[in-house]
Amino acid sequence: MSKKEIKITAEGKESLPWNELLPFQGQLKHIEKAEYEKLRKVLIEMGFSFAVHAWKHKGKYYIIDGHQRMFAVKQMVEVEGYSIKPVPVVIVQAKTFNEAKKKVLAAASQYGKISKQALSDYAKEFDVSFDDLVSNFHFPEIDFSEMEEFFSDEGSIPDSDESSEATKSLKSGSDQVKQLQLFFSTVEYEEFLSKIESLKSIYKTENVTDTLLELVREKHKAQQKTK
Repeated sequence: MSKKEIKITAEGKESLPWNELLPFQGQLKHIEKAEYEKLRKVLIEMGFSFAVHAWKHKGKYYIIDGHQRMFAVKQMVEVEGYSIKPVPVVIVQAKTFNEAKKKVLAAASQYGKISKQALSDYAKEFDVSFDDLVSNFHFPEIDFSEMEEFFSDEGSIPDSDESSEATKSLKSGSDQVKQLQLFFSTVEYEEFLSKIESLKSIYKTENVTDTLLELVREKHKAQQKTK
């Protein structure tokens, strides 16, 4: 018996051996080696956490959603010697092959987008480290090389591509925020305000944002006078 096992950490109405779930997306999507390694790591650390969605047709089960996970399971079982118990399955209704294929497209579609700011806010709220994000997850719209500064210990606001004019250090009386760095550059005033407003959700305090807003407005007024 294999000592290496992919744990089942989800429940479905049905459970099936992994090799009874048939690929149904053709060459629609593929997974790169780096993304496969992340998925493999997630399966080892978190287990098989999401049911596969499948279309049942004439006694066979065709995967609607879960192709990458099942590909990873196949590789881990056949190549690395892992074992896995029957995986949870949710049955998707479809009257024809054409309808089932359209549902594969619906499952593969991404209707929402994740921004760097929203992702960093979510990760900080639930104590997900930057290293965890990079090593375990993949979001096509996110370039992780641009994310690390969102996770600096002092909560630095990302600078623009233009060179900074000055660096200011502010100390807050808040127990949660001991020091904050704000990098001033020649970006538009509205962009500054947008970044400052985001601090309300990050640091959950009005004192810091009020101080920063006052400082930014003063700088804006000074810039206007020199024009």
